[in-house]
Amino acid sequence: MMTRMKKSECRRIVKEYVERYNPYEKKPALGYNIAEMSRYARKNNRKISELTKEEAAMFAVK
Repeated sequence: MMTRMKKSECRRIVKEYVERYNPYEKKPALGYNIAEMSRYARKNNRKISELTKEEAAMFAVK
């Protein structure tokens, strides 16, 4: 048998979620164009983690 939660309990859960993972807050950018970096790595048969610092710098967002 399923029990129903009280409205106050639902509000508390939603409030805690929004405080922790605020969907309206702008998140900082990673600083790299990950999509292009991924294509470059795939084209060269490597993983992103295997790219050198110089290669990664080619995809830095300025």
